[in-house]
Amino acid sequence: MADITEAQLRADLKNNKLSNTYLLFGPDHYTINAYARSIIKKALGSADRDMNLHEFEGKTPDISAITDACDSLPVFADYNVCTVDDLRIGGVNEFSKDKYDMLISAIKDMPETTVFIIYYSSIDICAGKKKADARYKRLADNCAKYGTACFFPYKTPAANAPLIASYVKKRGGSISERDAMHLSELCAGNSGLIYSETDKLLSYANGAPITSDMIDMLCVGQNDAKIYELTDAVMRRDKTAAIKLFRELCDMQSEPIALLYGIQGSVIDRFRLSMGTSAGRSPSDIASDFSYGARSFALTKAAKGAGRSDPGQLAGYIRLLIDCERQLKSRPTALHTVIMEETIIRMLSC
Repeated sequence: MADITEAQLRADLKNNKLSNTYLLFGPDHYTINAYARSIIKKALGSADRDMNLHEFEGKTPDISAITDACDSLPVFADYNVCTVDDLRIGGVNEFSKDKYDMLISAIKDMPETTVFIIYYSSIDICAGKKKADARYKRLADNCAKYGTACFFPYKTPAANAPLIASYVKKRGGSISERDAMHLSELCAGNSGLIYSETDKLLSYANGAPITSDMIDMLCVGQNDAKIYELTDAVMRRDKTAAIKLFRELCDMQSEPIALLYGIQGSVIDRFRLSMGTSAGRSPSDIASDFSYGARSFALTKAAKGAGRSDPGQLAGYIRLLIDCERQLKSRPTALHTVIMEETIIRMLSC
């Protein structure tokens, strides 16, 4: 067995080829959850799930119960299926080395009549990279060696566009490839957010084609675009535009903490771009260095942005934003909008 791509996993399932162990991980939690359900359905078919499906949550895992379930025989079915969602390793829920050894031993000796699925539907064990971090490396290596490990990154706008178009068409609507890519870009490739926003657009369009105007008007990504414009205005010291954009975002009921994180992300993108280009790195190199994946467009936007890109100036902005975060987390909610506006004014004067 081995590490495989989503395309390979899809082909395996289509050809009724099942592994005894699966590890499904990465940032695209919506797609991971969908594949976990697909594997369960493929393994069990119409068999009795009450007798043959054992599901565990991974926040405080009972490894003995999990391995016992894996050793169970199927009842009037081809397979016994055991799943663990968001198996936590390390941190406050760290289990002992003996328990970890027990889990790895079970993976190595998984019965041929068992399909064991470890999947991550809400946490990213890669910490923004393309491989499992140190705490999960042993798990990932053994799942790949004795079963199947599949990493699910966010898809690019070009890859998401036909999926969005197909989703819309099946529900009686239509969307152009360009507008589907625009929607994907606004949602930063996040499949869960993409399809949530698509459902909203389908309801609003009511059978009419989904247009870019609808997307810009209704989708959560519009906040991201305005936050980027706000950052741009701050960097070129356009006080009038910056305050106007800030108040527009407040009128859209954007939470100050969400605005803060959006501005932080935009400034950090510019800081990485500035430092990287000064070291001879291209935007695509920097995107790869920091595992931007489907968010690589953020660096392209940063490269086209107005204002200064001096690393020292950007570092000053970051310090102000860190101080703002400390205040937002320690002072009454009623003061948050004032604190955020004061921070923007301080950045304009920096």
